[in-house]
Amino acid sequence: LAGDPHSCIIRGRKLPDAPAVHRRLYKPDKAKGDPPSYAEQACRWVMFDVDKLPLDLIGCTPETLPPRLPRDVVKGCLPPAFQGVTYYWQLSSSHGRPGKVKAGVVAAPAVSMHLWFWLDRPVGDAELQKYVGQLNYELRMQLGILSTKDVLDSALYIPVQPHFTADPVLVDGAEALPYARRGLDV
Repeated sequence: LAGDPHSCIIRGRKLPDAPAVHRRLYKPDKAKGDPPSYAEQACRWVMFDVDKLPLDLIGCTPETLPPRLPRDVVKGCLPPAFQGVTYYWQLSSSHGRPGKVKAGVVAAPAVSMHLWFWLDRPVGDAELQKYVGQLNYELRMQLGILSTKDVLDSALYIPVQPHFTADPVLVDGAEALPYARRGLDV
């Protein structure tokens, strides 16, 4: 799917009575009268979305390249159950873009990455939301993050939330990164 910019994955299952052309709804749209078209299902896979994590918080520099970078992110952000196992990693489309300038200060170099794992049992969205919420709290304490910004995106864990899989489409003279954007770490 990395080569198809029109593809994504969702955790929900399509309801059997959903029409061929439908909206991605897991709750009824009372204003328009549209019924849900998807329902929650427990899945044996999970994707963690690490978004703009300052590299220095996990002991990396802008020169830290794959395959070390994904390993450092896993080690710095995920509990032992996710370390020393095989996973698929993918730098997200915002990775490698210059940091925002706020009040004349450029944001520190950061990593944005998707980490995909196969689980030992199916896990539902509510359980993942609670789990990731607790992980985010622990990460803010461990890494000394003073804001309420989450390290791991918990919005992924609803049945219809897209999990983007495509490599970015480069436009307007943007250059590809000089290293791999995705890989399997075994």
